[in-house]
Amino acid sequence: MAISPVAGRLQGVLGRELVCFAGLAGFVASTTLFALSRSTSMCIFARLLQGVAGAHVSVSTLAMLVRASKENLADALAAQEVFSGIGFIVGPPVGGVLYEYCGFTVAGLALAVLVGATLCLVVLVLPPPRVSQYRRCLPCCFKGGVDKDGEHAGEGGDGAEEAAAGPVVRQRDVLNVTTVVSGLSVGFSFAAFGFLDPTLAAHVEKSLGVDSAGAGGIFTVGAVVYAVVGCPLAAMLCKPERLGPKTCMVLGFVVMGVGFAMVPGAPGTIAPAGYPREAAWVATVFACSCLGLGVAFETIPTLPAMKASLPARLFAPDTADAAEDMLSSLFSSALSLGETIGPLLGGLCVAVLPETHTAGCEGDDCESSFPWASMVFGACLLGCGLVMLLLVPDVRRAPPPPGVDDNADAVASINYWRSGSGSSLHSFVYGSQAARSRGNSMQRDGDEEDADLRRSLLSDSAPP
Repeated sequence: MAISPVAGRLQGVLGRELVCFAGLAGFVASTTLFALSRSTSMCIFARLLQGVAGAHVSVSTLAMLVRASKENLADALAAQEVFSGIGFIVGPPVGGVLYEYCGFTVAGLALAVLVGATLCLVVLVLPPPRVSQYRRCLPCCFKGGVDKDGEHAGEGGDGAEEAAAGPVVRQRDVLNVTTVVSGLSVGFSFAAFGFLDPTLAAHVEKSLGVDSAGAGGIFTVGAVVYAVVGCPLAAMLCKPERLGPKTCMVLGFVVMGVGFAMVPGAPGTIAPAGYPREAAWVATVFACSCLGLGVAFETIPTLPAMKASLPARLFAPDTADAAEDMLSSLFSSALSLGETIGPLLGGLCVAVLPETHTAGCEGDDCESSFPWASMVFGACLLGCGLVMLLLVPDVRRAPPPPGVDDNADAVASINYWRSGSGSSLHSFVYGSQAARSRGNSMQRDGDEEDADLRRSLLSDSAPP
């Protein structure tokens, strides 16, 4: 979480491909160190290195995904999450088998070999590192001046240094209501999986009478639904011509809230002492399925919605790399935040909330605080959905209105924010006249700012 913004900045200096290579290489080295560690301090140090390397891989791959997918970002992100979900499904049982029969060291080294093979594949498949536009301007910080093609032009004045090296894409250009709320929301949705890590196993052992292996199988249900059903379905439904990103994300929070209400094996905390175990099985599997589906519905549309909320001028050729790097680092930080706070919230809620009868429990020790913890977290998820519904505008890329030429400037000028109050098809497609006027005004301001910057660069870099 802390390293993702640093990785985003490094991409502008080293290139995304090189950051990805370095991250994978660092992950191989840190995993090998972890497998060979013989002390707690060395294990912690190796895990910290794994986190640093993983941040570089996550941010760089997301940035490359944004650059390559263009208008099909939801489909590309869904495809990536499908493979990530498959990894979460296959990894634990394979690792468990290797640990059981070969030991901890062999299991860790096997993972290092697998990541090393991935690194070799990436080196062979990915193109050579691409130098971004604002990296080519970095020499101006020291010697000054760029020519009209954006290349270094030798000695120059201080004005060219500031204009070329200055932040063409500023943080305040990227941080708006949609990016901030959506980023926090995707982090909170990923915290749902983490919430169940320290709590679900102990609960289902009481509720369903299963051992730790059976508890892992139940937890896997959510991952399977997320990867196989949720991600492809969310990518299809979040398209502007269907539900749209905002509606899909709000629906995801509702589905997750319903799932957490049913995870205890019964609706909330109302399970009677004689609640049948068969009903608890059905409710638990249904709840885990809702969890996987809801997380997919909230996660997949988030990055496309964040990108669509930014001004079109940020994705001009000279600023697109910086904007995409900031988006990828913000999205990756949000995911890491959710993975970090999820287990903490789960353990805290189970520790402080009151106990109640566990649905389906047939023994004497049937009291647990997990039902209340699940209900409280589900209510928080519903609250996140309500916040998103009220605060986040529904931004969609609409076609040109009648009478406007279908060229790049016209399309960019009507990439406007649509308020959530309008529900008719005509309002969705064309928007209001005021919205179109605001979009045109914002585009003109952006064009004038870019023109001023180019004139300043040319005038300061011209030879005397």
